[in-house]
Amino acid sequence: MAAASGGFVVSAEAKSSCAWKDKDTLLVGTVVGGDTGRDLTASGYPRTVREWTRGQPLAEAPVVFEGLRGDVSVSGSVARHRGWAFERRHRSTSFFTYDQALRCVGTPPGVEGAGACGGGGGDDGGAFESLRLVVPADASVGHFGHFAGQAVVSLKTTPWAGHPPGTLLAVDARALLAAAATATAKAKAGTAAAAASEGSGEAAFGALAATVLFSPTATSCRQGLISCSRRHRSDTSKWDAWWIVGRRHGEL
Repeated sequence: MAAASGGFVVSAEAKSSCAWKDKDTLLVGTVVGGDTGRDLTASGYPRTVREWTRGQPLAEAPVVFEGLRGDVSVSGSVARHRGWAFERRHRSTSFFTYDQALRCVGTPPGVEGAGACGGGGGDDGGAFESLRLVVPADASVGHFGHFAGQAVVSLKTTPWAGHPPGTLLAVDARALLAAAATATAKAKAGTAAAAASEGSGEAAFGALAATVLFSPTATSCRQGLISCSRRHRSDTSKWDAWWIVGRRHGEL
C-alpha cells in the first residue's frame, strides 16, 4: 500500500526492523534523513526505535527508545495472545548478551484488580521494567504474548534460580515484572539484596514459580532457537493451540 493511501513505506537502504504496536502504529528502526550515526549502531543495525503512526511522515515519528552506538542492535515489539499484550524493548549489548525491558499493556476481559494491567495495548499500560537484575544477561526472554501471559526463559551459560544452563522455563510474565520492579527499587536504594541479585537473578527471582519445559541431562541437550507453532483443531476449525517447537539433541 502506498504512503498516500495510508501505507507505511521505508525508503532508506538499511538493516531496518519493524513490528506492529497496533493496527495504525509501527515500532520501526531505520535510518531517517541519512543520519546513520544517530540511527544505526556501529554494527549497522538499528540503534533507535520510532513510534510511527499511519499517515505521519517518518521523520516526524518520535524516538521512544534508543540504545548505545556500541550495541549490536535495538528493537521494540508487542506480543498478543488471547487478550494478553506485552510491549518489549530489547537491546543486544553483544551477540550473546541482552538488556530487555517489558511492560504489560493488555489483559483479557474478566482479569481485574492486581492481575490486570493496561487497557488493550495503548499507552495506558504500566511502566517498563528492566529485566537486567532478574535474569542472566545471556538468557533470552520472550514469547510473552504467545502463551497466555507466560514468559519463556531460555538459559544459556549461566544457572538461574537453581536451574542449570540449557534449561527452558515458563514463568508468569506479570510476576516477572513485579520481581524486576522490586530488584530495581533495591538497586536504587543500594541494598545488599540488589547486589546479590545482579547477574544471577537469584535474589530477585525469589519464590517465583517456574514451570520447567526442558531440562538438560548428562546425555541430552536442547539445540537451536525456540519458535512457536500453532495446531489446527479439526473440531472447531480454528487455530487455537500454541506449541513450542525446538530440537532435542539426541541421547548420546
